[in-house]
Amino acid sequence: MISLKNLFKKPDKWISVDVELDGNRPSRIIQLSYLIIEGRKVRGKNFYFAAKSINRYARKVHGLGVYELRKLSGGDVFAYHADEIYRDFQDCKLVIGHDVGGDLRYIRSEFARIGVKFPDYPIFCTLKHYTEEAHIPLKQNPKVLKPPKLEELCQHFGLSQEFISAKCQKWYGGGDHAHDARYDAAAAYLCMLVGEKMA
Repeated sequence: MISLKNLFKKPDKWISVDVELDGNRPSRIIQLSYLIIEGRKVRGKNFYFAAKSINRYARKVHGLGVYELRKLSGGDVFAYHADEIYRDFQDCKLVIGHDVGGDLRYIRSEFARIGVKFPDYPIFCTLKHYTEEAHIPLKQNPKVLKPPKLEELCQHFGLSQEFISAKCQKWYGGGDHAHDARYDAAAAYLCMLVGEKMA
């Protein structure tokens, strides 16, 4: 059993992660962002990856197109940065995110494409962990609670877009809106800090 409070007192490494996808089948990662958290020290990393095509529904969510990704990524694909990403996750004691299991599945798939097995890590999923606390009833069945969207969870914890954006500016140098992976990774981490009364 992991004690979050004990972990936070030690300089153990946590990572808060989010990905954005091209929306194709199978989906590929087009943006990967994560915070490397060691005690009170937090630093952000952000990668864009070139894509051959973007599903139009996915583009409506994150706003990233093929041409824009080509410029942002410099033409790089996941394999170009795989060594750096793998090293960053090494010795990680906890991976945080909103539906973080899904994010890690896509990361594992990207590594599998280059013949590398990405390790399993303990996770803290803000989507599942705070469903009861956020207490949002399903419209179709009010007796059942709906897993909160990240924006809904931020509202529940009193985390404004301006506050999260300021943290993104500090940690990444940018990322000021939902569905930018930088913003979502930061928002999940901040939700956990508030939710676990560590902030």
